[in-house]
Amino acid sequence: MPVTPALVVVLLSALCHLGVGPLGEQAVDHLLNWPERFAVDAILVPAACLLTEQGWPASDWPPTRRLRAHCLDHLARRIAEPLVAPADFARPSRVDCSCAHCRELSLFLADPERSVWVFKAAQQHRSHVKYSIRRDQCDVSHETERRGSPHALVCTKSQASFERRVAQRQKDLEDQARLLQPLGQ
Repeated sequence: MPVTPALVVVLLSALCHLGVGPLGEQAVDHLLNWPERFAVDAILVPAACLLTEQGWPASDWPPTRRLRAHCLDHLARRIAEPLVAPADFARPSRVDCSCAHCRELSLFLADPERSVWVFKAAQQHRSHVKYSIRRDQCDVSHETERRGSPHALVCTKSQASFERRVAQRQKDLEDQARLLQPLGQ
């Protein structure tokens, strides 16, 4: 059975209705101690929001309050991080692959002056670089220029990671507001 926010809500609600607080505390301990299985953003925050909106008794039960406090702390820390657009063309340049072509990509990403990189290479090398861009979520859009031989992969720097952070900030603020609203509303 896949772990979903709804599963966490059903589990904690059932334990609350059964009046087994110690089991509820153990369940919350388990949820918080296994973040790779129970991801805060994908599972715990949505579950805490649903429990908050569900109302009494589960929303005000000590294990649920602890889960909500953990989620609020997580959101507050991320909301407090500075949200500033890049000042130049330098972008995060971590590329997992260390082949010559990916090292070129990494150097291009780190360069604060260059916004475009033209990579002329055989299709297998262009495909590999495109794969690395996708896998490592590089701030680069790309298109293949089919003039001449070999074709060229034209890479243009973007603000994709900043835009993802802006969207995440908006979601964090919305989730924070949901968790701070009066219980059961």
